[in-house]
Amino acid sequence: QVDFVTVLAALEHFNDEVGILKECHRVLKKGGIVLITVPTYYNKPLLEAIASAGVIDKSEIEDHKRYYYKNDLKKALREAGFLAKDVELSYWQFGLNLFAKAIKS
Repeated sequence: QVDFVTVLAALEHFNDEVGILKECHRVLKKGGIVLITVPTYYNKPLLEAIASAGVIDKSEIEDHKRYYYKNDLKKALREAGFLAKDVELSYWQFGLNLFAKAIKS
């Protein structure tokens, strides 16, 4: 078991987001922390425009399975076994991305 897991700019690429988060929960020690970053719905048009302009890899943006609001990520974390009281969520980069910290009880 581990103290920390990071899932940075990755969760949006997996079909089974809850399955990934369940695995994070499983491998964490009690008191362990998972740190997550994901793009928000506000970021979708910006990422698509930048990708269309060739500034970033278009295939990476097209591979996004979803974008998030706080409630979306909080729900997925709860389904994975994290308690609501142990989840902190905050928007960053002017609301274009979402940061989550969840502690295993």
